[in-house]
Amino acid sequence: MGWTFRIFLSITGIVYGQNKDVDSHPIVVPKATPRNAVSVPADFFGFGFESGFLPHYNNEFSHNVVSSIQNRMSKPLVIRVGGTSGDNIIVHEDQKDASHCTSKFCTSLSHFDVGPSYFDTLKGFSNVAWSIQAPMGPHLDMTNTMLYLKHAWETLGKDRVSAIALGNEPNWYHLHDKGYDYATYTKDAIEIEDAVIKEFGLKGDERQIFQVGEIASEAVSSDFNLIGILKDRLGQNGRTKYAAEHFYQHAEPEKDKSYFSIQRLQEVLMNPANIQNHLKPYVDVIDWLREKKKPYPLVLSEVGSAIGGSPLTFGGSFGAAMWAVDFHLAAMAHGVQRVCNTMGPGATHAFWEPDNSGRQAKGPAVNGIFPAAAYIADFVGKDDGLGKVTELISGVESLTAYAMYGLKSAKPTRVALINLKEWHEDENPALSPRRDHVTVALDVGEETKSVTIKRMQSEKGSTALGFDQSIEQGRPWENVTWAGEQWSHKVDMGKGHFVSGPQEEKVEVSQGKVHVVVPDTEAVIVFLS
Repeated sequence: MGWTFRIFLSITGIVYGQNKDVDSHPIVVPKATPRNAVSVPADFFGFGFESGFLPHYNNEFSHNVVSSIQNRMSKPLVIRVGGTSGDNIIVHEDQKDASHCTSKFCTSLSHFDVGPSYFDTLKGFSNVAWSIQAPMGPHLDMTNTMLYLKHAWETLGKDRVSAIALGNEPNWYHLHDKGYDYATYTKDAIEIEDAVIKEFGLKGDERQIFQVGEIASEAVSSDFNLIGILKDRLGQNGRTKYAAEHFYQHAEPEKDKSYFSIQRLQEVLMNPANIQNHLKPYVDVIDWLREKKKPYPLVLSEVGSAIGGSPLTFGGSFGAAMWAVDFHLAAMAHGVQRVCNTMGPGATHAFWEPDNSGRQAKGPAVNGIFPAAAYIADFVGKDDGLGKVTELISGVESLTAYAMYGLKSAKPTRVALINLKEWHEDENPALSPRRDHVTVALDVGEETKSVTIKRMQSEKGSTALGFDQSIEQGRPWENVTWAGEQWSHKVDMGKGHFVSGPQEEKVEVSQGKVHVVVPDTEAVIVFLS
């Protein structure tokens, strides 16, 4: 193939069995499922494609990348097709091109003309389900909306449509129509619902297929919010399947690009307290939903690390992978039902670049954030490995821990340990700061005889961009791996490969305890047996 691989080992990839580390941090894993543990759906992890750029993902590379995560799941992975461009799409039955951007510089804010071949992308991902956004906007064009939905529905079949989302970020529609309010959204939403139910012949529970809200990340607590929408008729008509909101850890545009410095990774992304604080308004919504007679699951249908000018070294690096792991586990422990990680060509928070069309991040390439997808999917588990999650510690600087309990056994099956202390190797390695670590004294109980530890790691730390992008940046060999596996367009076309074989550590448990070393900017899963 013409590529050589640099073999590397975690510099502190050590597990201590009986040895006692005086600086160790004790964590007790409850022996049975705690009352506050939350069931995690098999399709918790998902991706999202910006509507206008959907055809860019119609290639073998993207199919392989998605399959590599789908294979770790026991239920079809859900891909959300939506975004601002989803409200600005016009379907032309006689158009030959799959998609044509009407702007000089195409972004998610652009308008797109699409033809019938646009929907061919949905065919290529044969094993996934889809959340399809109905074009809505402040001025609803029902003819166009139904034409778009009919093409998607006929391409997929009803069994592969997870949900039909009603618009995108309607809290901003008033910017185009000052009179836009809850009543307008409800009227337009019900008009779409009525037309879909009639057109596709939905009966009984089949009618409960709609996803409402899609509130912008920075507007979750605004005057126009999800609770206000659900208090109207949409919350009582029996058609709502999911309530949806968007989440970006950092969403404000920054004129000063120095904001996205490596040093700010610790404050903005790799910060457990900041993650929990940003999740607080969503937890309030979940609590409100749980009070209903028929509570609606909350999905975060559009999620990213950082937008607003974030460079790849910030939003798509291994530091962002550390954020992604902690954010997803925190979200699932709070009761979020699904997270769809959104992408578009050139989006610097994206997990991969589907082709070479992006103006910022170049591709095709797998980005440094990607190993988080495999880590999260493996923590969720599949088949008999599915379970309930609970947070084990909080308020400990830079260290978080979560435990998963088997649904049948009610016993702990795996523990996630995440050390978010930021570390990166300097361009001159000799000047790099010492990479420290946390030693966790994990009390797993005497019923546990041994553990297997797998690690999400990078020898370069938070700045690593992954094999593909480091080649583009002139800094080769920035491998980013989960359990020794990494993903690359250049090497394996997104299928995944082991850099130097599978990496795991098997350790005997002594008197119910095991000591686990977690280097700064590294995350592990301890599998119990």
